[in-house]
Amino acid sequence: MKVVRDHEVVYPDPLRVRAGERVRVGREDDEFPGWAWCAAADGREGWAPLAILRRDGAEGVARRDYDATELAVKRGQRVEVLEELSGWARVASAEGRVGWVPRDCLAPAG
Repeated sequence: MKVVRDHEVVYPDPLRVRAGERVRVGREDDEFPGWAWCAAADGREGWAPLAILRRDGAEGVARRDYDATELAVKRGQRVEVLEELSGWARVASAEGRVGWVPRDCLAPAG
């Protein structure tokens, strides 16, 4: 895929959870439905896709490991899409860096 719009990292200390870990689930994102603001036991907070959580009231249990690290990308850069969830893509750069970017930053490389 090719990057068609720059993306900068917004949250430099991202949420990271392991499968089975409980998180406090807060408000859902209006701009990107399917994501909620979550807080882990270590105090880190960030957006997590609801698809990876089993809801239990105001808490959720991670169904799998998840890392909310974003990736700064520049227009024209090429990346490999590893996963897509609710309007975001987890990508790998040619340099081997991995992170999330909004899906609308990407287009097929042609």
